[in-house]
Amino acid sequence: MSQALSYDPAVDALAITLAKGGRVARTRELAPGILADFDARGTMLSLEILDARERVGQQLFAEFMRRPKAQVTLADAAAQIGVTPATLRQQLGRGRLSGVKVGRDWFISSGEIARYKRRVSRSRAAGTTSER
Repeated sequence: MSQALSYDPAVDALAITLAKGGRVARTRELAPGILADFDARGTMLSLEILDARERVGQQLFAEFMRRPKAQVTLADAAAQIGVTPATLRQQLGRGRLSGVKVGRDWFISSGEIARYKRRVSRSRAAGTTSER
């Protein structure tokens, strides 16, 4: 599942898009100031958090704002590279891959994904699998 995060400072709202291309059939307020959009089948498409700075917390919010926009989730990076998210977590832990951790989630830049894919390709060509 690809997630897109955006923040509108004019209204202090954080939007999290969970599924692209779906048509919103209804919006439900899950809690005061937290809205969710659903399609006709009941799949949650997006989540909007009003008064985001207060609700998310200053530390997490600051980390989110520092996150470069050209980053993807760990799961999306794994799919692009052709490995499992667990493999990428190991590589992050070993320092062979760099990413940014925001809360519980890891984000990896497109450039880092390309660099890692080249390294994995060279390792495979050389007959080693140390990168996986």
